[in-house]
Amino acid sequence: MVYIGIDISSDKFNVCILYSDSSKSIDLSFRQSRKGFEKFHSKLLNIHEDVLIAMESTGVYHMSLYEFLSSKGFEVLLLHPYTLKHFLKAYSHSKTDSIDARSIALVLSQLSNSIHLSNVPSDQLNALRELVRFRNSIVQQRSNLYRRLHNFLRLDMPEILKFFDINSKVLHALLIRFPTRSDIISNQQDVVQFLSSFKNWNESKAQSLISALKDSIGLRDTFGSHSFIISSIITQVKSLSEQLERIEEKISELLSQFSDNPISSIKGIGPVTLAQIISEVGDISRFSSSKAFVAYSGLDPVIHQSGKSFHSGGISKKGNSILRYTFYNLAVRIVRYPGKYRDKYLSLLERGKPKKVALVAIARKLAVLVYTLWTRGEKFDPNIAVT
Repeated sequence: MVYIGIDISSDKFNVCILYSDSSKSIDLSFRQSRKGFEKFHSKLLNIHEDVLIAMESTGVYHMSLYEFLSSKGFEVLLLHPYTLKHFLKAYSHSKTDSIDARSIALVLSQLSNSIHLSNVPSDQLNALRELVRFRNSIVQQRSNLYRRLHNFLRLDMPEILKFFDINSKVLHALLIRFPTRSDIISNQQDVVQFLSSFKNWNESKAQSLISALKDSIGLRDTFGSHSFIISSIITQVKSLSEQLERIEEKISELLSQFSDNPISSIKGIGPVTLAQIISEVGDISRFSSSKAFVAYSGLDPVIHQSGKSFHSGGISKKGNSILRYTFYNLAVRIVRYPGKYRDKYLSLLERGKPKKVALVAIARKLAVLVYTLWTRGEKFDPNIAVT
């Protein structure tokens, strides 16, 4: 058997060919190009023994080479990044591309039967995953803008934050027309009329806002910088929000092509959350148990034991960060509804658990629930027991 480790970067990939029946190894380097792929393929054809190839699942860099080798009939193992990272440390404290390729080959030769392998999604699943992850990046950009908007409003008119959440559409609509404190005060009749047209607003409440701004402790916008920045932020937020609507429509369109999944029956799971879970999990049957699935989601507790000393720390966070984020947000939503999960959450708070710790515990139980429903093909029962 010949073990081949591949370390991939954006413009090249390093290869170590390790022969099992001797200490012989060959180190090679190729460009990330069609010509480089063909040269590597020629080398593989000159090996007259069975070969086992492995590479790390590295975002997008590995995908073209993986597809090329698969099209040529080679089976390629994609190693889980977390697992590989800790194995590599055991073989070498130095880090270069050639050393990493050699370490991957060594790992493959010694642990090929037990290494945790990454799932290879279908084209349809990969397209859904790309859309969901792109949406996540847009959400993050918008969240960053919200934080900057909050900071500038704190400078210019901090009192307005007592009337609005920073992501309020009414606030954004107001600031598009009247971006600073002086704009709102000097156009107070228009502002009152404008705000009164929205639900939960009336003339009295609008007048209270204007009165508060007249006594504001905010800084003077002498040179108009606050006005310019706030207007720019609001414009960007509006643009990103429109993009998110289009992305979510595309996600729903693609999601409709998948077979019905029983986890969609869980209250709090909408199309985007469903797409996040399905696209990151892929084939649920690749997990041998709910415990393995929880660990993959990075929600398993860290246990420290030495002699008679036993301590349970926080969660490992070693798994899929997107799933962990998804289950945590799902926990935030589901504890708002009456039922077993809310009752469990409140009982944890009563026992003195911090809010975040309690939500992580619910997120872990939701991961178990998703695994159970998905593998059994059962719909969610709101009265299901929570342990």
